[in-house]
Amino acid sequence: SVWSDTYNFISSPDTAYLRSNFSADVFKNLQITGAFIYRPDGTRVSGYILSSMKQDLEIADSGWDNLLGDLTKRVFTGENKSLTGFIKHRDDVYFVSCHKIYQDSGAGYPAGCFIHLRSFDQMLLDRVSAVAGLKIRIGELAVKENKDFTASDSGGVFLYKKNGNDIIHLVIPFNDIDENEIIAVETFLERKINQEGRIARFIFYILLAFIVLVSGLLNQFLLKKLVIFRLERMLRRVKEVGETLDLSKRLDLRDNDELDELAAGINRMLDSLRDERNRCTEAESEKELMQEYMLQAKKMEAMGTMAGGIAHDFNNMLVIILGSAELLRVDLPADHPVLEHVESIESAGRNASALVRRMMTISKGYSASKMYFSVTQTINEMLTLVKANLPGYISISLSNTISDDLIYADIAQFQQIVINLVTNSSHAMAGRSKGSLEISVTDVVLPLADYRVETALLAEGRYLRIEFSDTGSGIPREIQNRIFEPFFSTKPVGSGTGLGLAVVHGFVVNNGGSIGVESEPGNGTKFIIHLPAVEEKRRAVIHIGNERSDILVVDDDTLVRKTLIAGLKRSGYVVHEAASGQSALKLLEESGNDIKLVITDEMMPGMSGHELSGK
Repeated sequence: SVWSDTYNFISSPDTAYLRSNFSADVFKNLQITGAFIYRPDGTRVSGYILSSMKQDLEIADSGWDNLLGDLTKRVFTGENKSLTGFIKHRDDVYFVSCHKIYQDSGAGYPAGCFIHLRSFDQMLLDRVSAVAGLKIRIGELAVKENKDFTASDSGGVFLYKKNGNDIIHLVIPFNDIDENEIIAVETFLERKINQEGRIARFIFYILLAFIVLVSGLLNQFLLKKLVIFRLERMLRRVKEVGETLDLSKRLDLRDNDELDELAAGINRMLDSLRDERNRCTEAESEKELMQEYMLQAKKMEAMGTMAGGIAHDFNNMLVIILGSAELLRVDLPADHPVLEHVESIESAGRNASALVRRMMTISKGYSASKMYFSVTQTINEMLTLVKANLPGYISISLSNTISDDLIYADIAQFQQIVINLVTNSSHAMAGRSKGSLEISVTDVVLPLADYRVETALLAEGRYLRIEFSDTGSGIPREIQNRIFEPFFSTKPVGSGTGLGLAVVHGFVVNNGGSIGVESEPGNGTKFIIHLPAVEEKRRAVIHIGNERSDILVVDDDTLVRKTLIAGLKRSGYVVHEAASGQSALKLLEESGNDIKLVITDEMMPGMSGHELSGK
């Protein structure tokens, strides 16, 4: 395609060909001074000269056309496909190569000539000097008129011997294409006289070999030029990748040849580097997400511990308040006017107790009344209750792709988190013309192929995935890691407690699961919950008797303990008491089998209620 492209360019010149095939870098690398394209009649199609001052390509002036146009005509009138030699233009000497332009196949009539120039100057001779180990320079043609010079048998090489010294002065003239002497080169040697002929031939052959080399380069320039240009372009692109670290850049594939195979290999390498960098970036992002998640988890745990401690102490106060109110109700006559105040105390106490239960749900390790139940059935039952209170423009759908959707948890708490999430979505869609909430229940096996940071720390096994997806206003990215914090709310003061999502988070974590959020402002929100699935439904058999039994009340708070004891005794029970887990164990050992029920506080110093029940 190299020659064919040039062949077609002569009949249909276009700048794309010139941009693709001519550059100052190519001229510099091959030490080319000029490149021209002429038609068979000697008219120019294109011509560029490398400026020695600017080191950039310039359009050659028309002064070249008489010389090079005639050279083109001479090639087309002769039998040879090419012509090489020396020419002189404006006092400068050039080595020239003129080559006919054929199609790649070599068939058909040539469309023109490709002419290349190389300055025959001191820079070129310096390169020869480096090879020969001699100082070679431009000489004077008139030296052969000097009678002190004698012609050697080396073909046009003249020797000069200085009187009294073994210094040999060599002068070599060069002819142009028309056999006119146009330039000479000279050098000085310190040699023995009997070596003069061999030395002269040595220098001459070095120059001759170099000229042949230059001729060969110029004759093959068009072919090699594109190869070198493409290699340079490939190198520039690779350097560009190295400098910018942009691994999306690729080398161009055009001619389906060896260079394209090389380019394809480099592209494959870049693909591998890009994939490896993406993997490293993803791993680093996952690491950062995990660190952020762990930090947030520790923060949530600390806040949950604090909330649980507050709720525990507040609950003890409520036990006393509600217990005392209940005792007052029992002691007072049915028509006593104080009963109205007792009812107010009980109503406020029950509301406070509900808030405490929600705060206790946030606390890690909170023990609840667990049972086996169907997630889908429970969600459906709760939707039946809450739909009536939702705006008419909100549609809710529930889908389930599995039949075995049992979990082991506190069903009342699960019902509460369904209400919380539905309410949260409803508020997010407020003020819109329409909205939708889609709830889905599926199952997955961890670890997941699609990495999710919130599931990374969960144990392996089967989990139910419950998704709540709404079309609401969305959650800004900067607050997404705070929405599960207790008392955090974006609603106006007085519009909520800030415990809704905190309760959801506490329930999920306390039941061995995880919760994540995906949201963008204006594009809705999706909450993704994973809860451990159970394979079969197990029922406990509980035997309930009618007889009054001895009961042991264990609590480190004296007022709470006394209040509970008073209420139980009113109901006819024999009540024992202990202020700690250790005291309770000792009392149980001493009582034999008389004590049938133990009522214990969960959070006590030394031994917790959970530890006591385990013993």
